[in-house]
Amino acid sequence: MDDTLIRDLLDRTIGDEPAMGPVVERALTAGHRMRRRRRIVGAVSVFGSGMLAAVIVMTSGFTVGSAPEPSALGTVHARPVPSAVGPSAGPGTPTPVPSGAPAAAFVTLHSAALRLVFALDVYKGNAQPRQPLILFRLNKYDRGQDFIVSATRPVSGYFQARVLPAGADQNYGGDQAEEFQYAPAGSPSGLCMGVSAPFARSTVVVLEPCGAGARTLWIAAGVLLISGANTSWTNPYVLTYPASAFPTDIPRPVLRIQPLGHPGLPGQRWIITPRSSVS
Repeated sequence: MDDTLIRDLLDRTIGDEPAMGPVVERALTAGHRMRRRRRIVGAVSVFGSGMLAAVIVMTSGFTVGSAPEPSALGTVHARPVPSAVGPSAGPGTPTPVPSGAPAAAFVTLHSAALRLVFALDVYKGNAQPRQPLILFRLNKYDRGQDFIVSATRPVSGYFQARVLPAGADQNYGGDQAEEFQYAPAGSPSGLCMGVSAPFARSTVVVLEPCGAGARTLWIAAGVLLISGANTSWTNPYVLTYPASAFPTDIPRPVLRIQPLGHPGLPGQRWIITPRSSVS
């Protein structure tokens, strides 16, 4: 059957049908537009889902925390250090840790307010007690940024070991508590991020002997790092970077503990990422 015959048959079939009115034509046109719009939206949704999946894959295992809006702080996976390294490696009183504590890992700690450009740093890199902690531009050659996260255990475990009080267990029992030990060039110093006594608002965060009980423990609750030395657990003091400060300011702004929500959440949100350059 050729094309001419087919056209003749079609003409005879619909020859007596009324022509489409303007309402029908507009409806068909609108339908075509709607179909194109759905296809475009569908393509954008697929692309967005792919990008989201890529971000999740890139950041899974160490949150903190995604850079613009970090998710919860979580377990960090990086190179293990010798089993001798732990909370009892420092000169202070060892922190009792239940058996089976995971191996330490090299990490970088970032403030979500400054994205991933700046990292936790020991001021002037001096490995000595009471040395202040700051944020400085991320640099794989900066030994002051080499930290190990160790003694990671649920808060409930530290409560049972009588290191953290009942208030910590009641409010954060299912969260992880951990120490951040300074390990320049991968060599553990026995000094951890902590707070000195007396514990109060705006206390400067410094290096303290690891295993100093609650003073060197930090509870990873969502994107917050809550000091284990808190005396009030309904409005705890958390690791805070000053709201009006910038890492390049002189003198260098130091990390402090402040009540949750003061001076504002951006400086109290933290991201942990692996630091694989330590050697």
